Amino acid sequence: MKKVLFYGAGEFAKKFIAEDTKDYEIVGVLDVQWKSKKTICGHRIYEPERVSEFACDYVIIALDDLKKGADKIIKEIYDRLVLLGVPENKIILQSFKSLEHHKNRLPRKQYLQELSRMQLERGLPGDIAECGVFRGWFASMMNEYYPEKKLWLFDTFAGFDSADVAVDTEEAKEAVLGGKFDHFNTTSEDIVRMRCMYRENLIFKKGYVPDTFQDVDAQFCFVNLDMDLYTPQLAALQFFSERMVKDGVILVHDYYNAVFTGTKKAVDEFCAKRDGMILHPIGDGLSVAILF
Repeated sequence: MKKVLFYGAGEFAKKFIAEDTKDYEIVGVLDVQWKSKKTICGHRIYEPERVSEFACDYVIIALDDLKKGADKIIKEIYDRLVLLGVPENKIILQSFKSLEHHKNRLPRKQYLQELSRMQLERGLPGDIAECGVFRGWFASMMNEYYPEKKLWLFDTFAGFDSADVAVDTEEAKEAVLGGKFDHFNTTSEDIVRMRCMYRENLIFKKGYVPDTFQDVDAQFCFVNLDMDLYTPQLAALQFFSERMVKDGVILVHDYYNAVFTGTKKAVDEFCAKRDGMILHPIGDGLSVAILF
């Protein structure tokens, strides 16, 4: 079990510690307001300058990175920890929303955890990949659960491509053009990198899918597709299906999404042209897995 030191003692950190830490042993909590807060969830709060006193595998920055201005604060904390002598590869931004607010994330996490364990025990070859990375929540778990595999990350890192939106379903066009998903523009390579434990395994492919597939020469045992829109989802299915190892899995998010209905359209079209393709719902109400 990994020993971790938390940086942050606010409401988000409280929920994170209470709900999402069964994989870790918490050795302490750091916060600039250590004098007034004293403890959090039974853990004593220390001043950040004492970070070097703790023997730990990682220092986890526990902040809600979707709040306005959070990226700047996270970078300041990161730089401060480095100045205090913490190696950069030990500083992890593990700040996805608590499971209380995202009930659909727990089944995806459990599915990935169990699938990765099974594949690694069987010695399945191949890299792993994600298309549609956003701010790296799922990518960080892929990186953690497949610690020795290369992780290819495909994203525009600039939100949706307007050409893809223009030819998508009416439900998706209305939502995207109406600004409902403008927050997807806040994607960040730095935040993704900071969130991952094994950064030496990350391969960033910034740009438009399928253009960024052109120089990829690898096989894959697990791929997560989360680009929401019909055109890139279909292109990714076509590309990766030819590069999956035996017993590999493509997980497609938003298949059951009532807004991004282009994903279901892409998957159904893809499977209709191939014999033996069976979809397996994973229990999160959104995703299906395709076994190869």
